[in-house]
Amino acid sequence: MTAAARTVLVASITAIRSDGRILRQIDTLLAAGHRVIAVGAAGGPPHLAEATGTLRFVDIPPLAWTRFSQLGAVAGFSLGGLASIERLADTYPSVARLRAAVLDVAQTQGGPQFAIANDWQALPAILALHRRHATPFHYDTHEHAVSEHSHNRIWRLAFPRLIERIERIGVSAAQSVSSPSTGISADLARSYGGATRIGTIRNVTNIGRMVPRAVGTPVRVLYHGLFKEDRGLIGLVRSVRDWPERFVLDLRGKAMNPAFGAALEAAVAEADGRVQLHPMAEQGDLIALTNQADIGIFLPDVSSRQLRHALPNKVFEYLHAGLMLIVPQDCDMADFVAETGAGLAIDPRHVAQTLAGLGDDDIARFKAAAHRASEGLTWEAEGAKMLALMGI
Repeated sequence: MTAAARTVLVASITAIRSDGRILRQIDTLLAAGHRVIAVGAAGGPPHLAEATGTLRFVDIPPLAWTRFSQLGAVAGFSLGGLASIERLADTYPSVARLRAAVLDVAQTQGGPQFAIANDWQALPAILALHRRHATPFHYDTHEHAVSEHSHNRIWRLAFPRLIERIERIGVSAAQSVSSPSTGISADLARSYGGATRIGTIRNVTNIGRMVPRAVGTPVRVLYHGLFKEDRGLIGLVRSVRDWPERFVLDLRGKAMNPAFGAALEAAVAEADGRVQLHPMAEQGDLIALTNQADIGIFLPDVSSRQLRHALPNKVFEYLHAGLMLIVPQDCDMADFVAETGAGLAIDPRHVAQTLAGLGDDDIARFKAAAHRASEGLTWEAEGAKMLALMGI
């Protein structure tokens, strides 16, 4: 550890051992000589070895977010509002456990010198730490939080108002703030203002680059990540019947909502074998598995601010695996694809027509552009920006 080394507490309600963005934070902090205590949900495969005095994981039970608990949260928020930030813990699963674990670590370890709150659900814990120990902290929001689940009617009833209040308090108290896209960062600055430093730390993978493989037969189009209602997946599967015969679709991931997972599986079953479902990849295997495809696709509904401003992990993973990109028009992803020349931004209704217009030479040209673009997109650069923004 260096003379300037600090103990940094990294908090999230996610399973940190399988959360790529937080693992990259930890890698960067360790490389800079800091000690890390990672407090988050249990689960996920080991990625970083725990070394005494350098890295410690503190586990809380994983998130249990059911329809019943959602309705309870709506009732709690609607009847009288939020008396204090701690009231969130009574209704949102895992937040109370995270706060208790964070404060216990501060008491037993003598208090961290810096903290990172990953996403709005970690802010109550880190704000409690900040109030009790004056611990400076950084807020890293991985999503456009106030619109993240706007496709969910129950969520829309209460959560945007709640999140806005928590973020306003958190951003005001934070030493610095970051998000993965310039659109989200700009919206945070517009919404909350103040003197807090707000920057963009993109979700560039640190797994490594691979040379694009030759365009395959059949041509493999890949979506990987969570299977969620607002990502256009069922429409994408149904569009396959109109695709040229030489194209097939691979879906690699998992559904958090069992009902949506069943609906997606039913759509896949009607696709005459031209759509294949694959389990979620482990982080260390992700780029190699992705490299087996030719085109990386992500066509969510960008009418929500969350997805209009999204610049997610998968975009950089597709690039680093040497894939052509297909994304929606009129969003931050479209601007990024135009900047890199690595693919096309399209109307999601026109997937079949887009693929019909692509020859193997076109796909190979876009794959080569993706590989060139990935050379200048390194997590080392993003991690350096992260440390500079935090001032540690």
